[in-house]
Amino acid sequence: MNKMALYTTCFLISLFYLTGCGSVASNGVHHHSHKSSATAVVPKIAKVQAKVVTIPGTPLTLSTIAFPNTTDGWVGGNGIILATANSGHTWHTQYRGGQYVQQLDFLNSQQGWALGTDDLLTTNNGGRQWIKVSTINNPNQMNTIDFVSSKIGYGLLGRIQFSGAMPLMETTNGGKTWKSLSSHLFASAITFANSRQGWAIVPGAHNNEALEYTDNGGITWKPQLQLGNTGNPMSGAKLVAVSSENVWALLYGGVGMSQGSYSLFHTTNGGTTWNAVMSVSTADGPGPGNPQHVPQGPGSSPGPFSVVNGQSAYELGICEACGMGTATLGGIINGGTWTNQAQALKGVTGILRAMAFPSVHDGWVVGSPQSGVTQILATTNGGQSWHPQFRYIMPGPTNGVSFVTSQLGYGIGSVTNQYVVQKTEDGGITWKTVGTLPSLPNQDPFTSLSFLNPNVGFALSPQGQLAQTVNGGRSWVSLPAVPLQEPYIALYFASPNLGVIYSTNVNLTTTDGGLHWHMDNSPLAAQLPPGTLTQQPQTIAQWGAKNLWIVTTIGPDPNGDLWHTANGGKTWTRYAWNFPVSVQSASFINPQVGYILAYGSQLFKTTNGGSTWVQMP
Repeated sequence: MNKMALYTTCFLISLFYLTGCGSVASNGVHHHSHKSSATAVVPKIAKVQAKVVTIPGTPLTLSTIAFPNTTDGWVGGNGIILATANSGHTWHTQYRGGQYVQQLDFLNSQQGWALGTDDLLTTNNGGRQWIKVSTINNPNQMNTIDFVSSKIGYGLLGRIQFSGAMPLMETTNGGKTWKSLSSHLFASAITFANSRQGWAIVPGAHNNEALEYTDNGGITWKPQLQLGNTGNPMSGAKLVAVSSENVWALLYGGVGMSQGSYSLFHTTNGGTTWNAVMSVSTADGPGPGNPQHVPQGPGSSPGPFSVVNGQSAYELGICEACGMGTATLGGIINGGTWTNQAQALKGVTGILRAMAFPSVHDGWVVGSPQSGVTQILATTNGGQSWHPQFRYIMPGPTNGVSFVTSQLGYGIGSVTNQYVVQKTEDGGITWKTVGTLPSLPNQDPFTSLSFLNPNVGFALSPQGQLAQTVNGGRSWVSLPAVPLQEPYIALYFASPNLGVIYSTNVNLTTTDGGLHWHMDNSPLAAQLPPGTLTQQPQTIAQWGAKNLWIVTTIGPDPNGDLWHTANGGKTWTRYAWNFPVSVQSASFINPQVGYILAYGSQLFKTTNGGSTWVQMP
């Protein structure tokens, strides 16, 4: 599988989990509940289309959203919290730091919490100040939070104990300290209406999950609705308590063949009876709870879910087979019948990560990178039409880089055109377009680059299309195609005539500047460090005749390993690659200084031969 296909597959898989089809605790989608008073009277602001904002900087991902009313809203992601006080007409940064904000939970427009990877942050002034209230990754990360007052909150600890379920935790001091609420209760989703009444999805024997209820603050629980199906186990859930009587339960079933079953249930009497609202079944089986004779939900897989109040809710159904970002909005309004809109939501270019509807008319959806664009879209007519309010375009190249000096480098691909050639003269901080590579219809674009000096460079596609520039990337000429038997991994030219192509099992060399290629006597398998023969290298970098770096996808470190040899493969040194990203390409200008480009234009630099790396701003 070539790199482009590999990354496409990874994103298709991640779509389920980022939109809620996996562990619900990990999707970071804020659930609008009783706390975010949807019926509150708020100042009305003229609904006009906001200006699209394009900002520079490091790659940005937004994955959680909260709107306690139609005026005040927040979105969070990798090291950032953005806020609006005017229905999204303008967004400004409230927090920049090291925490990946995976969930936002607001009681009202002033009191809220942000669940990060390591710390729990809180604000009591609408986000003008975010302060650390506790460390929640010691030793296991908190995965879900649900506050019912400024002091009392509940959470799920990110230490999976049983069938995807986690221990239930409680705080009585605003999140400063947490304690286990029950020694035997493990849940995959929770919601609490107050300090005593709550609901949870609890696993049972033979995938027989149940929706259970507590009226004593989580000390004891009793089943209200059996959900499991031994042939189609649940994969997660989203529970939203609007009040002690009114609760919504979106349940996710099995996943397969780009589809995922799901069902929506609703109670208006505290769970004495649960009514099925809509459902989607797949080849793997019916939706959880096996509802009968209910309306069909939107899409073939579940996306973000938002509850407006006790009578209205919205769901974005994903159609993976239709292309990334394709979604149809469905909803139930004022207690009526579930209906799906005729047309799919337009304008989203990436994964749909989060959605918020504080009223039946006003809603927001967050889309994050597939094509490199992060954006916030808004609707003022219940999803019939959407307009962009915030747009972030990733800077820098997307497909490959090659550095000539520590300041001068070249890159290929951008978020809008995979054939553009970019240039940096400040070590990767800023980039400008200098040229365009030949187009390759019906093939993967060029994804490997090797510049010998400021003028001469070569580019290669996975199918073996080769191009050369002699004027710093401004113009390119096509060279004879390379007869590859498998997709390449990397390209390196040591001189205008001498070059090498790495693929999984063989190496090819040229001695006439790429006009002819022959099998190398030292295949890659012979050069790999001991114990890594079964690992698929993500990329390879070479400098000179003896220095070689290989980034592998698996290994002792969970994020992969980086191996370096300075003697042509006789001995190797292993370094942990501690960044959870997919590596695109690597380039070294000497044995000490090198660069790695990761998916999403993220550029990393080392000054000690690969021992440690820092992300470029």
